[in-house]
Amino acid sequence: MFPPEERTVSLSIMESSYELAEHPLVSGIPYGQEGRQGTVYKLIRTEDGLPFALKVFRPSYRDPALVKKAAELNRYAELEGLKAASREVIDPQNSKELLSRYPELLYAAVMPWIEGSTWNEIISQKQVLSVHECMDNAAALAETLTKMEEHGLAHTDLSSSNLMLSTTSDGMNIQLIDLEDLYAGGASEPDELPAGGDGYKSPSIQLESAWGAQVDRFPGGLLLAELLAWADPDIRESSFGDSYFAPNEIQQSCERYERMVRTLLSLYGPGMAGLFERVWSAEQLQQCPSFAEWSLALMAAQRQLDESLQSLQEEGEQEEKGQQQQETADLLEEGHSYEEVSVSMGEQEEDLPWESAERFPDEEVRNKLDKARELERLGKWPSALWEYGRLIEYFPKRSSLRREIEMVMDAIQDKLDSSEGEAIQGGVVQQIQRQAATFQEESAYRKLWMILSAAAGVILVVAVVVYLL
Repeated sequence: MFPPEERTVSLSIMESSYELAEHPLVSGIPYGQEGRQGTVYKLIRTEDGLPFALKVFRPSYRDPALVKKAAELNRYAELEGLKAASREVIDPQNSKELLSRYPELLYAAVMPWIEGSTWNEIISQKQVLSVHECMDNAAALAETLTKMEEHGLAHTDLSSSNLMLSTTSDGMNIQLIDLEDLYAGGASEPDELPAGGDGYKSPSIQLESAWGAQVDRFPGGLLLAELLAWADPDIRESSFGDSYFAPNEIQQSCERYERMVRTLLSLYGPGMAGLFERVWSAEQLQQCPSFAEWSLALMAAQRQLDESLQSLQEEGEQEEKGQQQQETADLLEEGHSYEEVSVSMGEQEEDLPWESAERFPDEEVRNKLDKARELERLGKWPSALWEYGRLIEYFPKRSSLRREIEMVMDAIQDKLDSSEGEAIQGGVVQQIQRQAATFQEESAYRKLWMILSAAAGVILVVAVVVYLL
């Protein structure tokens, strides 16, 4: 009987040895998950400890055609999101001894174990996701479905229970499971076609067959809308159960439909809301948007969201820098040195912006800055302003160091303007007046000396004449 009653059992499957993994919450019970066609057990390969899945089908689904189907599925295992397509089927040709012990494993499939949560688990638990997480989930699913559509593939049974989500170091990972009814050109049609999951079946679209390349467009569109809108608390709280919509609400005018449209419109714009409305009102599969259209709309929405966030971030940074610049300018106007201002702003001497070696093109520029700072300290404003002006060209226009040098230059220019005003009002004018007065005094003394000298000469001549006579 499978699963065996023993707590630990080793299974030899096609030249590899496995052990049934224990349920994480119930000791001694194998870890299994029930599905529509059977139960999936978690295996651990003993040689390397890697996890695998063993899908044991119910008797009505143990079809010999599963061997051929596995060979067909393996061709698509490298496509993004179709990891579960890689599988080996247990049959009497390769596993006689195993089947003699556990006949329930006839046509069971061994495939990679996919870690994560199904979308219906996230919906039923009302798990909170951010807008970015929702967009990443939807983009990953749209990319997988687009690739499938380009290869002429369709899952044919898309629903929240067949969508696995997990977060990896590379980002969001989306995987489709229950691939036994995957449509592909030239593949054999199953005897029993999937009926579709509740909450994802269209009552209006007339299908000639549930077996075709476009049958995923309607349920896939609903899944994408759910993934995108799940960031909204109202959507989460008003979800029906394992899906957002109740089965009898599909393609009907109802409160959940109106809320979905409003949410997509407010979060992602009219493009995304328009795609959902096309799905909702479709009477034929061809009227539903292709998954490539969904992917393009998602890229546009992502770009718009990134630009909005970048704009908000830049505005916040600009406002913060403006406040810091104003505080710095106020302190400089009060006569503080730039070093004192930096310390008062909470910076350490060794952490001042101009002290970071990696921000200077070379040592020569650092020396020029030291020279400019020394001239500023000595109060030689014109020379300091000249040196700072030569320095500023070494740095990009939007660099923080360039802005800091510009602030210092503005402060020095203010001091120069103030000094010139004072000179005009008093100092320089008085100096010129003093120079003019001195010049006038010197001119008067010179004239008097000339007159006295001339008079003395005349007197001397008269005296000589008198003496001779």
